[in-house]
Amino acid sequence: MGIYPDGVPYRGINRIGGEYMDDWDGWQGPWPYYIPGKAQLAGELTYYANKGFNAIRFPISWERLQHTLRGPLDASYKKQVVDFVTQATVAGWLVVVDLHNYNRYATDAFDAAGNETAKGTFTIHTYGDTDGALTVGDLADVWAKLAKVFLANRSVAFGLMNEPHDFPVPSDVWFADLQMVIDAIRGTGANQLILVPNSRGSDVKHWNEYAPNGGPLDSDAAQVIKDANYAFDMHAYHSHFDPDDHGDPPTKPNPHTYVQELEIVTTWARDNGRMLFLSECGADKNYPAEGTKAIDDLLSYLNDNADVWLGWTPWDDADPDPQKQYTLTLIDKVTGNRIDGPEMSWYTAGKKYLKPNTV
Repeated sequence: MGIYPDGVPYRGINRIGGEYMDDWDGWQGPWPYYIPGKAQLAGELTYYANKGFNAIRFPISWERLQHTLRGPLDASYKKQVVDFVTQATVAGWLVVVDLHNYNRYATDAFDAAGNETAKGTFTIHTYGDTDGALTVGDLADVWAKLAKVFLANRSVAFGLMNEPHDFPVPSDVWFADLQMVIDAIRGTGANQLILVPNSRGSDVKHWNEYAPNGGPLDSDAAQVIKDANYAFDMHAYHSHFDPDDHGDPPTKPNPHTYVQELEIVTTWARDNGRMLFLSECGADKNYPAEGTKAIDDLLSYLNDNADVWLGWTPWDDADPDPQKQYTLTLIDKVTGNRIDGPEMSWYTAGKKYLKPNTV
């Protein structure tokens, strides 16, 4: 394992599972929640490494990690997370620990015995709501606790929040809050890479066009972030259909190339001396010819702009369901091992973007 010496240094994959089947935020996955054990993970790491990946984004659930806000970290879930991260980082991987909660948290998601509760028992809170139930202090608390857990592990990166969206906090306040979270992490002595989300699902499209929750544009509000080791966390998917076509179903083809979606934020980062990390990306597996070209264009562009892009980790549903659009891998139902899905060749063809044994 190692870092790519030319182009984007980190080229990875999302390893889903630890965040799934948390009914409190309505997120249902292709399998019940689980984090693989040592033997299964060893097989997966070998499979990924043989493809040439060198980074893993690892989504986790805030409620499972911390059953009550500002409370202790749950020992059982924390051990699963630590075991996963330790095994992968010892093997040479960068692991992005991703708090996959969309700026939500459900109180009473667990009972006194530590069991997940049923619908109707828990209460979902959105960051910044007038009830004051979910605040910057809560986010800073969980990250300070996590930072202490991984204090000595330099191969971990911290993804502060997956896809914050539709929360009543203007952009300037949101980025000031994120700076407070960063300061809490640094206050523990942790100096790992931090991935900083924006104010609308980490989507690149709104960056310099409109402020989803009020306040200045993210491109202006984000200037408040100051730190020695961070990148802005970006998501960008290529759709077969025009994202502005709101028909049901949509019918208009997408007039934009994948690269066009990233150009504005790329130019902004270069002009302002900032770094970016594309922690979710992908193209629809149901349009293979279009998807092959889209991914080729995307990865070529990122390599050509590696002065501002640190890495990429495409989303991977690992599910044969045709409704799942982004499938790099599948799980063999007999062996339980990872095997190539319909999109893997888009990334590995000719070993152009992925090469085993990076240096």
